Amino acid sequence: MTTDRELVASSGWFDAKYYAEQYPDTETLSMPPLEHFMWLGHRLRRNPCARFNTREYLRRNPGVAGNPLVHFLKSGGYLSQLPKSNPKAPTMKIAPDEIAPGTAIFISGEAVDRPGFLYRIDRWAKAFEKLGQQVAVMDHATARERLHWVGDARFIFVWRARYDDVREVYRAANSAKVPIIYDLDDLMVRADLATAQYIDAIRYDKRDPKGVQDHYLRIRRAMEEADFCTASTQELAWQMRMTPNRNPTFVLPNGFAHDTYTKSRIAARQKPNDGHIRIGYASGSRTHQADFKLCAAAVADVLRRYPQCRLVLFRRNTLVTLDLAEFPEFKDLQDRIEWRSFVKLEDLPNEIARFDINLAPLEAGNPFCECKSELKFFEAGICDVPTIASPTGPFARAMKHGESGFLASSMDEWRQAIERLVKDPEQRQKIGREAHRKAIWQFGPVYRTEIAASLLDQLRTGRKASRAAHFAEKMRTADQPIVPLVDRRIIKDHHKRKPSRVTVIIPLYNYEKYIEEALDSVAKQTLPDLDLVVVDDCSTDESAQVAEKWIDQHSSRFNRAILVRHTVNSGLGNSRNTAFDVADTPYVMCLDADNRLRSDCCARLLETMELEGASFAYSSIQKFGDADGLMGDSPTYQRALCLGTTLTPWPWSQKKLGLMSVDIPLTAWDGKISIFGVALPIEVCMECMYRRSFLTIGFTEIPC
Repeated sequence: MTTDRELVASSGWFDAKYYAEQYPDTETLSMPPLEHFMWLGHRLRRNPCARFNTREYLRRNPGVAGNPLVHFLKSGGYLSQLPKSNPKAPTMKIAPDEIAPGTAIFISGEAVDRPGFLYRIDRWAKAFEKLGQQVAVMDHATARERLHWVGDARFIFVWRARYDDVREVYRAANSAKVPIIYDLDDLMVRADLATAQYIDAIRYDKRDPKGVQDHYLRIRRAMEEADFCTASTQELAWQMRMTPNRNPTFVLPNGFAHDTYTKSRIAARQKPNDGHIRIGYASGSRTHQADFKLCAAAVADVLRRYPQCRLVLFRRNTLVTLDLAEFPEFKDLQDRIEWRSFVKLEDLPNEIARFDINLAPLEAGNPFCECKSELKFFEAGICDVPTIASPTGPFARAMKHGESGFLASSMDEWRQAIERLVKDPEQRQKIGREAHRKAIWQFGPVYRTEIAASLLDQLRTGRKASRAAHFAEKMRTADQPIVPLVDRRIIKDHHKRKPSRVTVIIPLYNYEKYIEEALDSVAKQTLPDLDLVVVDDCSTDESAQVAEKWIDQHSSRFNRAILVRHTVNSGLGNSRNTAFDVADTPYVMCLDADNRLRSDCCARLLETMELEGASFAYSSIQKFGDADGLMGDSPTYQRALCLGTTLTPWPWSQKKLGLMSVDIPLTAWDGKISIFGVALPIEVCMECMYRRSFLTIGFTEIPC
């Protein structure tokens, strides 16, 4: 009788050379490629050859258990079941040459260099890619040229396209029963409101209101003819639902990407130190005159009373984004205006990080402004910059007044909020850091991927769709957990202006004999760009001195190496929270001071997290010292991550030695938000010291 291994080996569907090149970690395990695939690779959803896409096969055949390639071969190897291969995480390409069946097609109604394209097409397409969904991005003209793709698509996602530009696409999709999702990030379905009273661009740029109204009517038709709708805010979604068709409408919030976060954190460390307090207004066009009027007098008053203050505005050559000629309050304040050159969106973090205070006024009572997203809040927040904003629904939900920002509805409130932050640098820092925490909780890539997963399920019918809708509502209403932080001071901070994706964090308390070995294992990581944070919890031995000396000697190995010391002994959990708060990278690796990492640990866990779109990853752990064997080689169930659950030290150590996304803080496991993790149960990436003193304690339950 032929074994599964023999079946795969003789089938011609396994390419050992291809497999070894795509997954070089097989060499580190000293296993032949075929053995690795049969034992572990298929469970990691790896592809056996360039012709077979394991992820897509499982998506099309959800009942498959065991090895997908074996299932394919035993079922007769029908080509209709076989998707085209996508050996690595899909790479989004504008107007690709060809696409595979089951691809999600994203169609942009506007140019790809518009900011909205990044927020509504690029980032959401990448969120679906994290789920293993192949995507293709194109403009509406390309979509019309390639209508033969539409019938095989998983779904069609259309942003800001007019109906006459996508009419043929809609017909092809409807004929093949492919769902159409229409997305908006502005109130473009109310042609009756397209007047100079509500749209500043009509007044200032002298646009023809009838032309704008006609454009909005075509946008609305495209929305009404779709099967589902998505919007950037709840307020906009409500407006879209009020149209006669009342299409099911989901909220897909704007958010930042990991590369934006990394740039923002580096820029935040380079804030100017010239004695000026910069009040920034980062408008992207000359269509916000009415918005700025809400706070203009308050800003001018502060500039007069505090000579160290500067108002930061932007211009492109002679074209300004805010015309101060309309504001006589600034006539004698030209020396307090700091004009900056208009920059591309990818360079905006460098400008926002220069602010000490961020302004986000929106015209009260204007339906268009009420539908605007929280974008200005979270982009400033990830730079540690506090925001003062108008109390629209999105801003009021995003920030807590007086804690993570300020809401101002009158000139006096604007003046008081600005003056309060100008006079109190500690308050600016505190609120900026809290804005940072709120931003990563609500607007980061992990949250976005989970919303995308929920939307995919809600496009179905039946019980799974119902559960997904319930989960989406839980995510929307979940409160940010309170992260307790204790006072600390920076002992050492070596840094370069170079981005890392991973920070290794090490809580330290009385481990002078072991800390060097742990640090050495971090320095030997194969991942080239790495940050390091060590938090000394008031050690009474020489632990801090040993760590400080080591960091001084090895700082060149890291893009950032920092030693922090608590002012009072606060325990292991608080030390980890401090380290998470100090870390400036999208991912964090938790390591105890008496344990060590194998050289490829960070690289392997990062690869797995990004491949799976997971919030955390962990591997099996090799014991050393007074015990041997493996730990962490059994599954950890989702319920074990909820607040109030008790975990023994053994499964908890799987998480404390795992790699996590900084989007999900340690205290976020509150039972309201489900976070997806992935294990590498066979691979050993870490080593944990056991001492006899540990083994005599027994199993002590630790609240999570």
